[in-house]
Amino acid sequence: MQILALWIPRPRCAATLLRRITLQLTRGQIFVGAEVEKIGLVSQPDQDVLADHVNFVIDGTIKSINARKEVILAAGVFQSPKLLELSGIGNPEILESISVPTLISNRNVGENLQDHLMAGISYEVQPGVMNGDPLMRQEPEQVEAAMKMYSNNLGGPLAVGGIGSHAIMPLLDLDRAITEQYWSAPLEITEQ
Repeated sequence: MQILALWIPRPRCAATLLRRITLQLTRGQIFVGAEVEKIGLVSQPDQDVLADHVNFVIDGTIKSINARKEVILAAGVFQSPKLLELSGIGNPEILESISVPTLISNRNVGENLQDHLMAGISYEVQPGVMNGDPLMRQEPEQVEAAMKMYSNNLGGPLAVGGIGSHAIMPLLDLDRAITEQYWSAPLEITEQ
């Protein structure tokens, strides 16, 4: 079994995950700091298209790793569709525009991206009422006390989530609204 570790935005989470995975492996190889360029796909007559290898760059060198069983793509909301398209999976019109041969036509790849908008709830409390402000300001005594509560009994302010609300909004409509609002009106240039 071989594992390919890529750039991950939260390194502490990645390190913990990779440590757990490697402890369970009887044999394996981890490439830290590698960036995938393309998933290698093979197509044979009367068969499905299969992913059989991954091309990646590490330390400026292009390398390839063969899949023994399967390739799992988990590169995030932006990189996953990018890798699919660079590998030949996506909208044929888009793939043709970047000179990538279409192996699997799927017009949904990279479409319908939605943003997770969040709105925090703010409130003012009476003096003496405990709230999260000291933690947000990272006051050393409060942070230490909160860490102690959590490490001793998995309790305290670090064991609970915040209050908030969120919505999933399509970016296409938001983009159109912004474009119409800011770019469709004629520019007014004034001299001072």
